[in-house]
Amino acid sequence: MMRHFLALLLALVMTLTLTACGGSGGGEKTEAEPDATEQTAGEADQEADAEAEDGQEDDGEEPTPSTAASSAASWRPTMPITMIVNSGANQGADAKTRLLCQFAEKYIGQTVYFENMVGETGTQGWEELAAREPDGMTLSVVELPAFNRFLRDRRPDYSPRKYTPVCTFISDCAAIVVRKNDSRFDTVDELVAFGQAHPGELISAANGERGAMHLATQAFAKSAVFTYTPAHYGSPTEAVEAVRNGTADFCTPEIDELLYRDDDLQVLAVFSEKPIAAYPDAPTLGELGYYDQWLGDATCIVAPDNTPDEILDFYSKAIQSTLEEESFLEAADGTLSIEFRDAAETGILLRKQQQFLESMTEDFWTIVLPTPEPDPNAEVPAE
Repeated sequence: MMRHFLALLLALVMTLTLTACGGSGGGEKTEAEPDATEQTAGEADQEADAEAEDGQEDDGEEPTPSTAASSAASWRPTMPITMIVNSGANQGADAKTRLLCQFAEKYIGQTVYFENMVGETGTQGWEELAAREPDGMTLSVVELPAFNRFLRDRRPDYSPRKYTPVCTFISDCAAIVVRKNDSRFDTVDELVAFGQAHPGELISAANGERGAMHLATQAFAKSAVFTYTPAHYGSPTEAVEAVRNGTADFCTPEIDELLYRDDDLQVLAVFSEKPIAAYPDAPTLGELGYYDQWLGDATCIVAPDNTPDEILDFYSKAIQSTLEEESFLEAADGTLSIEFRDAAETGILLRKQQQFLESMTEDFWTIVLPTPEPDPNAEVPAE
């Protein structure tokens, strides 16, 4: 009798102990228990093994590397990120990037804080980015070719490889622009023919000696082999106005300078490797047999050197999604030349611009016209 009583007492104690353990509700997070209808781990493993064997028997192909793709896609920032900008708040690249990040935060899943670093040389931010950890927590916005000039002139010990491209979100190429009512020039070929027939007579408006517009005009004229006279103004807007009022014959502004202000102007061609959305009917200079590289102003996102590919891929896709969002496009209101380039394409653009600037010597600014061939029918002057 005593033995039966002790057995019942022991069973009661064990029951109470198990109930207390399973029902503790102290607020700690626990893993979700599998549903009664779900397979056990052993059953799932057995079915997976069986399916793998069946698949190998069916086609004999190696399984696709989906695991690696899932791993790369799983990275996300775990805290707010910092965007280093090399200009003052709401100026230049800062204003464009703030608009982008305002809509990109929901794809990134974190707040983007801006760190404006201007400094005396205007390059402090880019130097700071190079010193940050490649952990995805710090990015920077750069504008080409200004960034390339920084690498060439101020930090020759740096190179584009000191930074890891993430993507490009604005690609604002230059264009050949004339007045619509100027009957002399309906095509680039007509402009070139005039320049060749009248050396130095064409007046090209620019925004300063050896500035962006002067550089684009020189690249075009050198490839087409004609000379011109540059007329320098204080800004791109003033240079475009000089063409509009007839003071200059042509100019080479960036597309953003023309949007919604081109009623009396004509775009003859663009400095791009492919047609652009803003002027789809305008040919590229390369198509016409002239300068065949992109020239203009590109706004890009970069990260510190050695940033892992999965981090670059995450930000690249987040920004691409933002650029396709209707609400962002409405906020941009057609005033930005939006063009997405992924990390690889941005890296190529950055290196090409660097090579272009570093190869630029005084010879670039000199155009040697071909020596006219003697006319065999011309009379020989008497001695």
